Amino acid sequence: MARGDVHALSDIDLLIVADFKGTRRDLVEQILDIAQDLKLTFPVEPLPLRPEEFQSARKPPFFRHIAREALEV
Repeated sequence: MARGDVHALSDIDLLIVADFKGTRRDLVEQILDIAQDLKLTFPVEPLPLRPEEFQSARKPPFFRHIAREALEV
């Protein structure tokens, strides 16, 4: 949505960098539950990472793409 190229198959890629407790799967399920409660128009694709995981994962092309186009909230 931030890029302005919304289409029928668009989704919201949500990178979450936080020192969360529990498993990544538990956090993803919580985020998807919240998204459903909010009745969002687009599907949400959450990707939770702890700060140290984000620092070590910043080099692959996917993360370079995020760094270029992401909106920090």
